[in-house]
Amino acid sequence: VHSSLKSLGYVEGGPIAVFEALWDAIGPDGTMIVPTYYLPGGTILNAAQEPDYVFDPAVHGSNLGALPSAFLSFPGVRRSLHPTHSVSAVGRHAEFVTADHHRAESVFGEGSPWQRFIELDGKLLGIGISMGPVTFYHRLEDEMGGRFPLPVKRPETYRMRCRDATGVVHEVPVRAFEVEYMQRRIDNPSRKDLRDYFWREMVSAGLMHVGEVGAARCWWIQARAFHERLH
Repeated sequence: VHSSLKSLGYVEGGPIAVFEALWDAIGPDGTMIVPTYYLPGGTILNAAQEPDYVFDPAVHGSNLGALPSAFLSFPGVRRSLHPTHSVSAVGRHAEFVTADHHRAESVFGEGSPWQRFIELDGKLLGIGISMGPVTFYHRLEDEMGGRFPLPVKRPETYRMRCRDATGVVHEVPVRAFEVEYMQRRIDNPSRKDLRDYFWREMVSAGLMHVGEVGAARCWWIQARAFHERLH
């Protein structure tokens, strides 16, 4: 779930009511996954350069907005251990999705929540957002590695730290994005052209399902089909 609370208009019950409604729709045999990133300094590079930073899910919330922050208090939520891109989930596959993020070869690589989300062939849901703020794209970058057409990652690997529920500190390999390409990315405010292009592409391929929730235009795409189309 990628979301914007303000896009919905007034919601009786606030952010947690949104997730209660989604959970009712998904059902007890399903799984709900929400990015709950915590990025001190606003970027991977800034976070990596903070010498005393140790991510601790018992201490750090999410700075992605009201809905991700509220999801952390949803009953039964499990959260992945990752210094910049922690993901939370509830339901049947929550443990599988979140368990080994700190052991993944890269933020979005094999063993990450994104790789496992594709393996499960989930549905990517956008609530009141464009095709821009969709972390799913980075899975392709990490999957292709050196074969990706542009060098979008900085060459150095940082060993960032996380503290698990038992107090053990783990070092996690993280590479920051190359600043040179930030202005060209789909989530940059100037790239409406690219967001519109991706929207048209997904609609023409028959992958985009569009509807409304409250005042928000919403959409969903099947994970594997989206991933294959990006290739």
